[in-house]
Amino acid sequence: MPSAGIGALAAYWLPPVREAGQGAGQGALAAMLAAVIGGIVNTIVASIQMSLADTATVLSQIPPDVLRLLQEAGVDPSMFLGPTAGVMYGGMCCVGGLIIAAILGAIGGAVVAAIRPE
Repeated sequence: MPSAGIGALAAYWLPPVREAGQGAGQGALAAMLAAVIGGIVNTIVASIQMSLADTATVLSQIPPDVLRLLQEAGVDPSMFLGPTAGVMYGGMCCVGGLIIAAILGAIGGAVVAAIRPE
């Protein structure tokens, strides 16, 4: 819920007279900016973690039946490891985080603007 707090803070800094729609827009924008910054940091950290991961240990956690199915489908299971996989995982999480941040930031901004219009 930090996105709602970021949205509320953005709406609080709006010059008076605040309106709920204006607060929602500013809150969504501020929360999305924070989510982009967090997503970039998380993607970098995930890439580093995936590049340092031991391939044999990680692949041993995947059930043998799933590994066999992947190999039969022509998919190399080691593609789920390495820095490229970290970028892929970080990117997918970043997109989901942006959507959720925009929604929560808009709610927080609208609430604060409606409560404190002066």
